[in-house]
Amino acid sequence: MVRADEPGQDHHPTRIDDLVGVLRERRARPDRLDDAVAREQAAAGDLTTAVIEGCEQGRIANEQGAHGFTIRIPSMTLDELNLCTPEAFVATVGFTFEHSPWIAEEAAKGRPFASIDALHTHMVEVVDRSPEEKRIALISAHPDLAGRVAREGRLTAASRGEQASAGLDKLTPDEIARFERLNSEYRARFGFPFVICAREHGKASILNEIKRRTENDRQTEIATALAEIAKIARLRLVDTIAE
Repeated sequence: MVRADEPGQDHHPTRIDDLVGVLRERRARPDRLDDAVAREQAAAGDLTTAVIEGCEQGRIANEQGAHGFTIRIPSMTLDELNLCTPEAFVATVGFTFEHSPWIAEEAAKGRPFASIDALHTHMVEVVDRSPEEKRIALISAHPDLAGRVAREGRLTAASRGEQASAGLDKLTPDEIARFERLNSEYRARFGFPFVICAREHGKASILNEIKRRTENDRQTEIATALAEIAKIARLRLVDTIAE
């Protein structure tokens, strides 16, 4: 799908067409690098992680350009997802909950799903049924917004695009310092990072939300963070799966 975030996007049809062509060509050919990485990781007993990282980098096409447009091409149809192996299921949607493929591993047992919404609901139920320590680990798997991991270029492809959509990749030094201070205060209070669905916000509203939510009690904030994670996961599923 093509999403135009700014009116000026209409002036770049050739660029968009080129990107769509390249991304479709990438989907059509086998990714030998992914296969090689998967074999190497399998020998170390970590096949799931290898496949997920390969899919995240190679199959989820995300182009966030200076002209404000984003192109995302689904990796698989819902019918294909319902019929594929558990490993392929995790490889395709395991990334939707940040660094937490255990959610997809459990959700795969609930197939078939009638819709993306049904899949998403089931995955959220997996989280809700999990013990609190696993839910806290899920929250903690998220990077600080505009934090050191982002500045060092170590975000996942999905997180990088989401933070960029809120303008967090173009902050001034003063804005970076403000994010660092508020992130630190939030983490000191709750013991986990601030999480928000960045694609629904801009940098100003994110800063306001950090300040507002730092006043919450811990249980309220755990519930709020998990609700934001569910929003993030749903948008990632919509980007990844075609109904």
